[in-house]
Amino acid sequence: MTEVSLIPPTQGEKIVMLNGQLQVPSHPIIPFIEGDGSGADIWSTAQKVFDAAVEKAYHGSRKIVWMEVYAGEKANRLFKVMLPDETIQAFQTYLVGIKGPLATPVGGGMRSLNVALRKTLDLYVCQRPNRWFTGVPSPMKHPEYVDMVIFRENTEDLYIGIEYDNGSADNLRFKQLFKKAFPADYARITFPETSSIGLKFISEQGSKRLVRAAIRWALKNKRRRLTLVHKGNIMKFTEGSFRTWGYQVAEQEFGAQTYTSLQWERTKASQGEAPENCILTMSSPTPSLSRPSPTRANLTCWLPPTSTAITSPMPWQPRWAGWAWLPAPISTMKPGRPCLKPPTAPPPSWPG
Repeated sequence: MTEVSLIPPTQGEKIVMLNGQLQVPSHPIIPFIEGDGSGADIWSTAQKVFDAAVEKAYHGSRKIVWMEVYAGEKANRLFKVMLPDETIQAFQTYLVGIKGPLATPVGGGMRSLNVALRKTLDLYVCQRPNRWFTGVPSPMKHPEYVDMVIFRENTEDLYIGIEYDNGSADNLRFKQLFKKAFPADYARITFPETSSIGLKFISEQGSKRLVRAAIRWALKNKRRRLTLVHKGNIMKFTEGSFRTWGYQVAEQEFGAQTYTSLQWERTKASQGEAPENCILTMSSPTPSLSRPSPTRANLTCWLPPTSTAITSPMPWQPRWAGWAWLPAPISTMKPGRPCLKPPTAPPPSWPG
């Protein structure tokens, strides 16, 4: 391996963390990885866009100082190593960085560089906003209603990457140990002789910190609904535990600000469904909404929240949350689904 020498810029300052908040100087140093394949083309354009956006927003009072670090094919070509320690150290030092796409061989070769970066830097949230921009072609009838932010697990589950290739010595040894210790479970494998193996790990700590991050973001950004996406009906002790731990975070740490569908189920079981029968509609009526019928009660309520997928519901949809409701202004309710929080303000005015 050739010695990797990263020379910090002579200008600019580090971004630092103070009391849990990023402190960004006027000229922050931000490391970047150009990336493989199309990465060079993407980065050359993206950098111009970033710089132009900062210039337009701050009129020259702020500017990003870029610092190139290396990973992937470019790092291997220059230093004979795919992910230099110096690159990891740069991200740890400067806190904020950006990377282009990194190539990883499919079906063999080295482990994913992306996964290595996530694991080493403990980047446990993959936060992906999804929304439509005016003028962009879309196959959807109403793309303007798409506004979702996904918080995806990034370091646990199958991303841990513990696998044993079929035919390998480790694969054979694992199967022998598994068959001896858990013969009934081994018998459930459809084709054990030709199966590759991957292990799935989901922890309480990892699940809770992911859901906690999603709820904090939703509250800070005034989102009203958060949905846990899981397959707990089949994988009851991994995906199902993720769901359980997510509810615990919402109820125990954010109980004054959220209301979960699990709470509703418990109340329904103890008090019956009648006290809970209300569906929330728009908090701020628009011309697209019809006037509520005389049989509906205008009440103040806690509007449903969305997710891990965090989303904003379509403006004309009932705002039934799925799993957690985040606070919002007054709503109109009609028979149908739950709303526990008592009225605290007068009913809203509907358009004539």
